[in-house]
Amino acid sequence: MEIIVEGPAVDAARLRAIENGARALNTDVPVIYTDDFAGEVRRLTMEYSYTDDRGSGTVAARTLTTTAGEVVVVANRKLLEERPPALTERVMAHECGHVLIARSGGEVIWSMVTDAEPDWWRRVLTYMTSNATDEHRAEAAVYKAGYPVEYDCTLNGIQGSLHHLDGAILSALYDPASADAGHLRDLVLASMDRITKVIACLAARHAHHSSFEASELLPGPRATWDELIAPQWELFLGYYRDVPSATEPWTGESALAHALATSHVTEALLRDVGFYSEGEDGAAFWVDLHDSTVRHRAERFAAEAERLGVK
Repeated sequence: MEIIVEGPAVDAARLRAIENGARALNTDVPVIYTDDFAGEVRRLTMEYSYTDDRGSGTVAARTLTTTAGEVVVVANRKLLEERPPALTERVMAHECGHVLIARSGGEVIWSMVTDAEPDWWRRVLTYMTSNATDEHRAEAAVYKAGYPVEYDCTLNGIQGSLHHLDGAILSALYDPASADAGHLRDLVLASMDRITKVIACLAARHAHHSSFEASELLPGPRATWDELIAPQWELFLGYYRDVPSATEPWTGESALAHALATSHVTEALLRDVGFYSEGEDGAAFWVDLHDSTVRHRAERFAAEAERLGVK
């Protein structure tokens, strides 16, 4: 396989980790191992606003289709070299799951959603659902290949994601610019995109590695889980139960139909978090939260930040 290294020479253990991750899913794909991860993604995709900040952390790698139509993996050298080679291998295996999805035609692209769904808001929910489903499929393949649980799906990782969800929603609500409904909507949707992917990966762990028990969570994160995630958790598990892993065939049309049929679960999650939309193009975006609920979440967030030693 072709590994393009940008920057100083890479040690042999790291190169083997990249190769082993690809080999685990029987994938041969060009890998760009770069110090300028976000810049390289922007250059290859022309997504000029792209950053590697995913809210609760930094993106380790991304599988993308270039403007020339080539599927490549771009790996964040700065981040990965702070971690052991075993993590690089697992990250690479996960990304190769996305490679398999893209090459098999199993990816749902925005134009497919716009052709199938006339309503803009339903398109957004469907596309978000399909993106999370891709994460589930990639993780399912990684677990089937024998890899351990990734950090985001460990107890500490889940608790961190729940804390970040509370904080992101509070930040959106208190942002003066959120007087504009479109601004508030975009902030909330960014948080929803992140948490739906966490749920998708956790569902893959639950189905293909080790079950998740909310009773293991500490009181603060458990309260967030019970309020925001638990009402839809079993529905999400049911949604993902029949979704094949990335190594199994699934057409883009089948993936789209599945996302269209189940995007209501994503919408229900959004309502549990405290928001809903009406009208064309999502222009009417409503907050459905009592002041006492917001205060309670703020107190919960502050208590958890103190426990974590975060200022």
